[in-house]
Amino acid sequence: MNGCENLSQSEWNELANLELVREYLGLEPDDDATSPAAYAVGAKFPSYFAADFGFLGELFLIQGPELARPLQVVRSADGKLHVITRSHQ
Repeated sequence: MNGCENLSQSEWNELANLELVREYLGLEPDDDATSPAAYAVGAKFPSYFAADFGFLGELFLIQGPELARPLQVVRSADGKLHVITRSHQ
């Protein structure tokens, strides 16, 4: 597995458009995507490999302001983002 990278602003914008990410971070409808980076931590693993799933591609981990397991998002081969766990509930 490659090392992690910081999220770019465009990646924060893309992730913040996902309903489950907005919910996890407690974003209000009028909050923009620049606000999560002020109180949340995000990391990207560009070439993530999971033994049970095989190659997943880009994996994003988002840790919100509450002490909970991070939200996991993966980019599928078609370029779409998918939340792969809802461990914050």
